[in-house]
Amino acid sequence: MVVQNPFFTMPLLQKIVLNNVKLTELAFYNHLLMIIPSINYNPCLNAVTLNFLNAAFNDMLKKYNPPQEKIIIAGFSLGGMNAIRYTEMALENNSTTAIKPKAVYAVDPPLDYAQGYCTALRSIEKNFSAISINEAKDGIRKLNSQFGGAPDKFPEKYIQYSPYSRSEKNGGNAAILKIIPVRIYCDPDINWWMKNRRMDYYDMNALNQTAMINQLNILGNEKAEFINALGKGYRIEGTRHPHSWSIVDADDCINWIKKCLQ
Repeated sequence: MVVQNPFFTMPLLQKIVLNNVKLTELAFYNHLLMIIPSINYNPCLNAVTLNFLNAAFNDMLKKYNPPQEKIIIAGFSLGGMNAIRYTEMALENNSTTAIKPKAVYAVDPPLDYAQGYCTALRSIEKNFSAISINEAKDGIRKLNSQFGGAPDKFPEKYIQYSPYSRSEKNGGNAAILKIIPVRIYCDPDINWWMKNRRMDYYDMNALNQTAMINQLNILGNEKAEFINALGKGYRIEGTRHPHSWSIVDADDCINWIKKCLQ
């Protein structure tokens, strides 16, 4: 792939690979270099994750020598959550990160670990969907291991690693993003979540996503956007699922990337 002036990189820190084929094709035809480092399911941007990403980005910088002022990062689900947090860390103290992103976007990311912990507990109590129950148990186990226990016992840890904290003034770490373009994509199909997972708005990622973008708008960031992709979520085999890469309109996303890099 020819590396020209714009450049962006996408860290997908989750086991679901990038399956928006049109997005990758348009990146190629627009001379955008895309790299996809994947470390599968990792609970947060801890030292192991950060070191891996920095190593991957440093290797990319050495190999392709892109313009470092033209880098955008993104990710899906937990990958998006960690992409946002990585961007916050880079803006707050770029000595901790290998790159300083010019913009960031995320595809249906969770944002607040404390909220996620409570949602997981509710999923177990509802005892409705085996998928939700298993994900909830695994999530709680990983968060307990990473942070030492529940958010009411170790609130400072949950706030430290969360890209957005509803309990904190200005959204906690989210306030750092008030100076750069931010996009969050979501398919907020409440009927699908109620029918298939017995989840309501309090359990959905959209709750904190809209709260964070709204807070950034309040802080003066007019380039912070919530992209409502209602009804666009489908897995690569065609199954309806709001939590999917397909909610990203590839043409619009590439145009946004090019605009950010002008």
